[in-house]
Amino acid sequence: MNFFVYKKDKPFFDHVVRPFISNKITKTFVDLYLLDSLEILKFAHAHLLEKLNYFERALLVEKLINFGKK
Repeated sequence: MNFFVYKKDKPFFDHVVRPFISNKITKTFVDLYLLDSLEILKFAHAHLLEKLNYFERALLVEKLINFGKK
């Protein structure tokens, strides 16, 4: 649900959902993706990459491409 809100209603996400995710103690891969965290790059290593499902791998590729453009 958080991913859907992130893509469809960014102002609501930034105002309501982002603070909630930011305060989580243990953040998942998708949480790091939604927070635009650089910590997501650690998942590019083979031993962590193999633990991601296909959706998460696609998100990682998207972030890697976007980080490469900056």
